[in-house]
Amino acid sequence: MAKFKIKDLIVESESVKYRNEKLTNFLNNNNCLIRVLYGGTLAEYADYSGRRYVPFNDVFQTENIKGRVILDNDVVTLGKGISTVKISYDIRYDYDAPSSVFYHAMVTTAKSGELWSTHNAVYKQYNIATHQGYGSFILNVQEGEQIGLLVWLTGVSTATTINAVNYSMTIEVID
Repeated sequence: MAKFKIKDLIVESESVKYRNEKLTNFLNNNNCLIRVLYGGTLAEYADYSGRRYVPFNDVFQTENIKGRVILDNDVVTLGKGISTVKISYDIRYDYDAPSSVFYHAMVTTAKSGELWSTHNAVYKQYNIATHQGYGSFILNVQEGEQIGLLVWLTGVSTATTINAVNYSMTIEVID
């Protein structure tokens, strides 16, 4: 599992180095966030009864959130002192993902269960890339809360492999 610092993701030249250092310091000192990522193929996804968590395999987090959140078993567990978070997700299905299928995604938490207000479904037709996401929402949480991203399909008769996908879920600590 790769771990990045914001400064590793910023392209620098001599003319903008100072500004980027200030931006990196600001983000690492003021915004507490974790972004979990996945890219590849998801195997054996089925209808609602066969829904599964996205198997996130990469993590980006700011310095000041380390030790306060943990990614384990495809869910993010929140630690002590976190009471409010902002969550968003973004999904891209590549051109060779199955067509004539509805793709569903929804955030779920241990405390509240499935958050249907975050449910989003898109119909992928033909061999074109398709985008799905949820802008952001604020959620009151408590220590030990677990947050994950569920995915399932409709329009398939058996479990189906979803080729070439990119998923991300961002959790920003507000309070």
